[in-house]
Amino acid sequence: VSNIGPSISYYDKDSHIYQVLTKSGITFEHEVAMLKLAREMDMVSVALAFDLEDSLQVVEEAQPDVFCFHAGTTKGGLKGFDSGETIEETALRTEEVYQKVLSIKQDLILIGHGSAMETPEDGQYMLDHTSGHGIWTGSSTERIPIEKAVMETASQFANLSFQD
Repeated sequence: VSNIGPSISYYDKDSHIYQVLTKSGITFEHEVAMLKLAREMDMVSVALAFDLEDSLQVVEEAQPDVFCFHAGTTKGGLKGFDSGETIEETALRTEEVYQKVLSIKQDLILIGHGSAMETPEDGQYMLDHTSGHGIWTGSSTERIPIEKAVMETASQFANLSFQD
């Protein structure tokens, strides 16, 4: 059981949409309660959070088996959002969160995701420079390579010419 996609943790807590959702009863606390219940029922639980505050809360209260720190929307491709963060910065920020959540629950399986992790080389950097046990690729395998392949093939077709 997981609170992956979409988690309210993704929204800026000062944003209008966050205020509307929470006033409507859609809260991170409900996500945490769901994960806690799953754990109590001996189900594997996978928690995800986008910031340190939510990371600490979900690990402390839900005690998940797996924790994914989502560093932000993956850059690259046609629709990726580039925050300007480098893979080095993503790894550093991710590791800071990992160390804090490990101080709460030492046997967490740690997964990294998002932000500057766009290529296989970026994924390797994350594995080499964090204490994570793996990565979730998302856009870096399901969107970006497809966009590149389609654009390349479409470009080749667009450059076809008629015989004189």
